[in-house]
Formats: sequence, structure tokens, C-alpha cells
Amino acid sequence: MSEQPEDIKTPEPFVMEETRKKKKSVGFAPAPVEDLYEHHQKLKEIHDEKAKSNPFHKIPPELAYLDKSKKEAPKPLLTYAEIMRRLKGKQQQSNTESLSVVPPTNNVSNVTKSEENFRYVPVKELSTQNSETAINFHYGEFKVPPPIDKLVVNIKFASLNSFDLSKINKFGLNVSEEKIGLGYEFSGIILHLGASLKGKYNKGDLVFGIVNPLARKGSLSSTLLIDPKSDCVVVLSQDALNKLNHIDIKIDNSEANFVVGDEEDVTQQQSPTISSTATPVARKHTYTFPVEENLPVLAKASSIPLYYCRAKQMLDHLDGRHKLLKVLVNGADTMTGLTIIQLLNSSVYEDFDEIDVIGVIREASFPFMDKFCRKIDNVNRKIHLVTFDSVNEDIVLPGEKVPINYKKPELFALQILEKMFMYEENINPRNVNGCKLDCIVDLVGSKKYFQRVINYNRLDDINVDWTKERLSGSFKQLFPLKEEFILNILKPKSQGSTFILGCRFDIHEPCYEVDKRLNYGWGKSIWGTLPSLANGFSKYNYFEEMELRIRESWVREGLKVVTEGSLQFEIADYLDWRNPYMEMIAKLRQDSLKYILKIEDF
Repeated sequence: MSEQPEDIKTPEPFVMEETRKKKKSVGFAPAPVEDLYEHHQKLKEIHDEKAKSNPFHKIPPELAYLDKSKKEAPKPLLTYAEIMRRLKGKQQQSNTESLSVVPPTNNVSNVTKSEENFRYVPVKELSTQNSETAINFHYGEFKVPPPIDKLVVNIKFASLNSFDLSKINKFGLNVSEEKIGLGYEFSGIILHLGASLKGKYNKGDLVFGIVNPLARKGSLSSTLLIDPKSDCVVVLSQDALNKLNHIDIKIDNSEANFVVGDEEDVTQQQSPTISSTATPVARKHTYTFPVEENLPVLAKASSIPLYYCRAKQMLDHLDGRHKLLKVLVNGADTMTGLTIIQLLNSSVYEDFDEIDVIGVIREASFPFMDKFCRKIDNVNRKIHLVTFDSVNEDIVLPGEKVPINYKKPELFALQILEKMFMYEENINPRNVNGCKLDCIVDLVGSKKYFQRVINYNRLDDINVDWTKERLSGSFKQLFPLKEEFILNILKPKSQGSTFILGCRFDIHEPCYEVDKRLNYGWGKSIWGTLPSLANGFSKYNYFEEMELRIRESWVREGLKVVTEGSLQFEIADYLDWRNPYMEMIAKLRQDSLKYILKIEDF
């Protein structure tokens, strides 16, 4: 047997070993060799530089609270004590700074005297930033004494009307730092006046007026800076205070005497104070901050200017060539409509021998308007009412909105023609133009009725007694042309016919919501944008009066008409402005109303 070499070893037998999985160790990654802090810092600087050059990336100061990058929470509103403490500290600091710097002159007192007299007055106002933000109280301050041509008035009372809310729509998306203040009318006491106004006004005078409608400031403020050149402010004499003290400013449809033109001899009466009262206002709610049962004198004065100026700017376009005036007011049951009706029945328009007014109203307001018109109706001043809807006799569940049953255009036209031809006889195609309307004032809009062609063949088929008595022909003969109804009832342009628009021209059905009637957006028609162009092509004189116009002469005249007892207002409520106001504003948006607010001493 052969022997194996020594260098060759015998292989050992293979044994299966149990394989074990290695455990993975989890830990943090090692720090990078290169420090990337400077790299990221440079990228951030490049991003910030690009953001500065992009105008759409910038956030205006008014919307800074929306910036999510800021971690600071919004600061709470300061209390009155904190405001006064800070103002006192500012005043002391300004005084010490003015005395620490000594100018190179011996007359040091003359240099620092004006600075020492300046102080800051805290202001509380009811305002909003724009149409997309909520209405709320805001706080600020301004220096007194005021500039030489301005007044500082401590507001005691202010009125809030439905028309006031249209200011928010007018300014729209306000990006200015100045907020949109609510209210136009005010009454109060002069606290400070500029040097150039001394003699015309005195410190402590009781005044009332209306702020500039083109400005953002509102009358619902504790203190107001008044510019007599743009705002209207009138001093209340003692005689005017005496008369206001005994005048009922609120429309009362009870059997109590309200006769236009009746005056009360108040010359021997006791002089009223600010809290003198005469007009009771029924309390509809129990509020946290109660007020007097009766309206104070200054509260009455604060309710006069707005709607009187609003009515005057409408009637300012009347043509006085005819002694017999026929006027149609579409929306006569609005606050402006009520003022127009009373104004036409006052001494202001006594030059007209006869005035016939046709008021187009809602069926819901007919009982109120019927009683109201009966009290001021007389021989030479006639008021006729026509409703554009009828009573809804459907079953309506509680909380459900009642649908409006609008009259058919032919029926509405027939009722308008009946009132227009009320005192005419033998009407024929030759004299029909002299029987038509001189003026139409549209306050609520209605393309459905006035900008529609009426089928007069249907009216001729209706057997109505008054047509046989007053017409010597058919409706088709009186109105042979196919024209809009407004052209059939207005006199020719050569005779001074006037159409005055106080709302948007494109409203299809009568509307009382202020956000729809007085929306200053794209809804304005080309007629409203270019009234001169419209007058060139229209068959009547066209005027648009959506914007408020004010004059001091109108404010003074309004006070005179009120003190004569010829003008009253429908006041929804009288309350303190610190009470919850959101429900009040919601009602003002839906209907034409007036609230009188008492301003706290702030």
C-alpha cells in the first residue's frame, strides 16, 4: 500500500453551523465635514431680497395681523386707565424734552409755549376697516388744540341710518390706514376751536350738523374733528332749543294732532337744557345701558340733517315753470320718501299752487302710510298711494320668508294712470301731455314696471268706470307708440320733465336692501356713469343722485322746517351705543330705518 506524502493533509469533515443575522445598529449620522449654516443664511437673504422687490408679497400694515410668520399674539385693547396713563407719560416726556433743549435766545417761553399746550385726547369710534371686516369699536387719539380752521366737538348724540351703511360699499376694499367711520349726523358741544374760527363759534356752543360724505370719518365717535369748510355745523340758538324742546320729532300715527304748519308759542317757555325732553320713544328691548324715556333736545337735532339733505338734493332738480306740480316717488315709504312728501307740503315749496304726489309703496306699509298721508293731506296738496304688490294669502310657516306677490305690469300701470288723471277731464291725444307727470324720483328701482312696454290693448279691454268719465278716447289712442311706460307718463323734455335716480338703474324689482340699492360697484349703468351722455339721448332730463350732497343752507332750512312742525321722522329706537348693535345693523341693511344713539362720555 502506497504511502501519502506528508504535505497533503486530509480534509476535515464539513459541519453545518447555524447562521446568525447581524443586528443593524441605528444611530445619528455623523456631522458633515462642511458647515452649511452660512450657505442657508445666504439662501435666506436671497429669498428676502426677492420678496422685497415683489409688490404682491408685501403685507399692508392694516393686514399685518394676518401674517402667520409672526408668533406674537394680538395685543388686547387698552383700558381707559391705561390710555390716560400713557398719554400723561407722553405729555410729561414732551414737556421735559422741550425744556431740555435751550435755544440761543432769551425768549425761551415763546418757543416752548405752543408745545406745552398740546395734549392728546382719547377717541372711541364705531368703524370698520373695509367691507370685508366686522364693524367694531376702535380707539385712537389726536392732538388739541386743533388747527386754526377746525373745531373739536364732544359728540353727545348721533343717528345711524340705513343710508349710512352705503359708505362702506362706497370705499369698498379700503387699504388706507384710516378706518371707515359710521354715521353722518351728530350733535354735541364745542370743546376747542381754531384761532381763525373765534367769533363765529364759541367754546361751549351747542351744535348739530353732518360730516363730509366724501371723508372716511363718521359721526359715531366720542370726539370729532370738524372742518367747517367741508363739514356742515350749525350753532343751536336758544330760540331753536326752546322750539325743539316742544316739538315731536317722531312720526306718530295716533289720533294726536299732527298738522303741517301748526306752530306752538314757546317764547315764554323755560329754556331747555341738554336733557330736556318732549318726544317719547317706545322701548322695544331691555338693554344693559338704559336711556331716557323721551328724546333729549340734542337727540332731536341729530336726526335732522341727513334725510333733509337727501330730499333736497332730489327736489333741487325740479323745474319751477309750472304752478301745478305732479311728482311720482317710487319708494315713498322709505325715510327719504317720507321726507320728500313732507317737504313738498311745507312752506319751502309754497310757490306752487297745487302739488299732486303719487307714492309707490309696499302693501305691508300701506296702513302706516295711509294714516300718515291723511294727516298732511289738504286742499292744494294731494297724496295718492299705489302698491306694487298685493297681500299674500298663502300659508306661511313660522320663520319662513313671506314671498312677494308682485302685481302684473298692466294692472300697476292702470292704477298709476288712474292717480295721474285723477283731476283731469276730456283727456285726448292733443292735451294728454299736459296731464302727465313733471318729475319721477326713483328711490328703490323698478325696471319691471317703469322700463317695460305696456300692452294698452289689454287695458282697453278692462271695463273701468273712471276711464269712461275722464278719457275721450282709448289708451291705445293716447299712447300710440311702443315705448317704455316711463315715457308714457312723463311730460316731454321741452316742458321740463325730470327723472331723478336715487339708486342703481339696473334694479329689476323694487328693493329696500341698502347693499343692493346703493352698491357702488360694477352694477352702475352707463347712464349713471355718463349722465350728460344720457341726457343727450333721453326724452327727459336725467339726474343721478346716489352720492350724498350736503349744504349748510339745507341744514339750517331743515331745522326751520322741523321747528315749524312740518317735518317728522320715523324713529325705530333710541338707545345707548354701548348696547349690542349687530342686530340693529342687520335691520338697517334690510330696510330703511333710523336709530338715534346716545354717545357715552369717554
